[in-house]
Amino acid sequence: MTSLSRTLLKRVLSIYFVLTFLVTVIQVVAEFYSARSVIETDMRHTLESLQQGLAQSIWEINPEQEAALVEGLIQLPTVVGVEVVHADDGSLLRRGVTPEQQLADVNTLDDSRSVRAPGRLFGVVSPLVYGRDDSARQVGMVTLYSSDEVTFDRIQVSLVFLILNAMLKTALLIFMFLWVFRKYLSRPLTSFTQQIASMDLHNLGKSHLHLQQHNENELTLLSKGFNRLVDKLIENRSELDRHNTTLAQEVEKKTRSLQETLNVVEAREQSLESEVALRLQAEQELKASYQALKQSQGELYKAQDQLVASEKLNTLGQMVAEVTHELNTPIGVAITTSSYLEGKMQELEKGFKERTITTGQMEQFLAGGRESAELIRVNMQHAAELVSDFKLIAVDEASNRLRTINLKDYLQGIVHSVHHKFKRTPHQIVVDCDPSIELYCRPGAIAQVVINLMMNSLVHGFESHDSGNIRIEARKEDARWIAITYRDDGKGMAAEQLQRVFEPFYTTRQEEGGSGLGGHIVHKLVTGDLGGEIRVESELGSGVVYRLRIPLRMAPGAS
Repeated sequence: MTSLSRTLLKRVLSIYFVLTFLVTVIQVVAEFYSARSVIETDMRHTLESLQQGLAQSIWEINPEQEAALVEGLIQLPTVVGVEVVHADDGSLLRRGVTPEQQLADVNTLDDSRSVRAPGRLFGVVSPLVYGRDDSARQVGMVTLYSSDEVTFDRIQVSLVFLILNAMLKTALLIFMFLWVFRKYLSRPLTSFTQQIASMDLHNLGKSHLHLQQHNENELTLLSKGFNRLVDKLIENRSELDRHNTTLAQEVEKKTRSLQETLNVVEAREQSLESEVALRLQAEQELKASYQALKQSQGELYKAQDQLVASEKLNTLGQMVAEVTHELNTPIGVAITTSSYLEGKMQELEKGFKERTITTGQMEQFLAGGRESAELIRVNMQHAAELVSDFKLIAVDEASNRLRTINLKDYLQGIVHSVHHKFKRTPHQIVVDCDPSIELYCRPGAIAQVVINLMMNSLVHGFESHDSGNIRIEARKEDARWIAITYRDDGKGMAAEQLQRVFEPFYTTRQEEGGSGLGGHIVHKLVTGDLGGEIRVESELGSGVVYRLRIPLRMAPGAS
């Protein structure tokens, strides 16, 4: 049997424990956020005091002073990490614990603000401005990071005090409640239950309760009510028998009503079973429709891949035709020159046999022969270079195999292979690449990407421009990644075009035969064959910038 006093005591103490726990948790959370706010304020003050020194070291390109200031910051007890970003080249200087990615853009940051980073880090980011007033210039930004562990260390003593205070108040309250409940509730209830347990139902006249209470309270009222109930039971015993008879009749009537209700329920149950069967049939039909839709989707993806492969082969075929056309000029010149040289040789042979050759004719023939030989050599060398560049790119695109290339030489070869497209235009192409970059990748994918971007600039970007500029830059990001930036100063793209530039079959030249697969192929090659990333930036009238990020060395099993 469960004691009422104990149950009531448990409920009261449970409510008190919950309230005490909630209040303690709220105090701990408030203390935590207060401490974190203080830490952020300290870091802001630290940044204000060292901002000018960091900005000056970046402006004067003094990495030793910059490193010394950063090391000084990392020694502060509230700072676990420091990140400095240079505005000119985007280079990073990191010390301590910092997130992998930047949390703010150096070009959009104009004032210090709080930041939150993964790994339970938080901090303050502030721009680094060198100079004052009108001559001020933002040279970078600095971010100080702290962590939740530092905050907890700072409030550790306060937490212990709060917990001990809650435990002490809880112990005192338990002792007080036990004494009060025992004196005013447990003992009277025990006497009450003992008298009720000894009550004789056959002799209700001797079953009245007697409680010794100095003051009238709920228990005395309960005992008086119980005694009045006993008196009422004595008076109504005969009436109870009559009611029992009436109750039996009512039970019989309710039983008949319940039986009728049961019959209705059984009918409804049969109706529900029929409805469930219909729903199961509909579910099977829905599953069949889903499988058919899934199969159609797979066929659609397969057809899309076939279209992409066809577009790549089409590009290679166009390159074959264009290189063949370009080879006609040097080969034709070489054939014409050799025919001319052959005729001069026949004249020389005839004159030699007839002994009519003069010294002037011999010198004239030798001079013409040297010019003809040089002209043949130059044109054949130009033809050999065209064939070599095309062979290298065509083999790479056809085989799609992994090999090591010098990125600068390969990019220059790509530019040279499409030189015939640009030679009758005033457009300029500049390759700015670190000559030490050795890339282990699928070169055909790089060639396809660069050629597609250059053709896109020529056809779309410079459509209404008399002259344009293309710049291809490549730099190492770190030991694993390189960054390739392709930019032109053409007409750019609108916001709607920019959002859909990588969608398959999206083109603004559908009436002129555009397939709309160029951007999609570039995205697929970079993210698939090269295992990298690509994003594009553009505004109308401001040209376009493609930023590629690919690994220096692809894994042999990479797609």
